Amino acid sequence: MDPDTCATYRQRLIEQQEQLVQRIFELEEDLQHISAREIEHVDRAQAEASEDMLAKLDEQSRREWEATQEALARIESGTYGECTTCGKAIEPARLDAMPMARRCTHCQEVVEKAGNVSEP
Repeated sequence: MDPDTCATYRQRLIEQQEQLVQRIFELEEDLQHISAREIEHVDRAQAEASEDMLAKLDEQSRREWEATQEALARIESGTYGECTTCGKAIEPARLDAMPMARRCTHCQEVVEKAGNVSEP
């Protein structure tokens, strides 16, 4: 991958990482507020459902942040844009849609069909 394209993806990943960190902090604050207010304003079942939903969103944000970190590490190592499974180039359209992608479309489909974890 040429250096200018790699720098563009690097900047997008850094911006995405900053947004994710902000979202994680906001979700954690929301969880704390729900716990403090649940007795006063919301019945127990609704509070638990809300807390579960926020916790799942929080976990998804953390996984996305980790995937972004891994992509930035691949940029630094010079392997960004290469499929971690087969070693071929990841399609530019895939990287445009998901800059943290670590597999080409074909390998990702194989992983998903096998029932393994998909990318964030």
